[in-house]
Amino acid sequence: MVRVSKDSEEFILLRHRFYSSIGSLVPHCSLVDLHRVLYSTPSRRTRWEAFHRSLEAVAQKHGGNANDKFAFAEASKDGIIQIVNDGEEIFSAAAGIPHSTGSGGQDSTRGN
Repeated sequence: MVRVSKDSEEFILLRHRFYSSIGSLVPHCSLVDLHRVLYSTPSRRTRWEAFHRSLEAVAQKHGGNANDKFAFAEASKDGIIQIVNDGEEIFSAAAGIPHSTGSGGQDSTRGN
């Protein structure tokens, strides 16, 4: 993972989306860090490409709208690393969190 600079356009855009998504909770939450997942291994890159191909297929089937949304994950740094390495379902089960299907697997995170 690579830390996204707080001065970058990407950070500013995602911070705005994060704050917009939590509404009235903004005064109680802060975006501590933003990291981009690097798909350094061939299997991770292949999974990412397959995800995007499935989005394109859904968009084509539904008139151009794949209904892809950003997903934000709040977890410790170790928790985020576990999500990146093992997937959200494994992390949720280990943490006793009910897993919700349909998360977009985006790479914006909040960590400690």
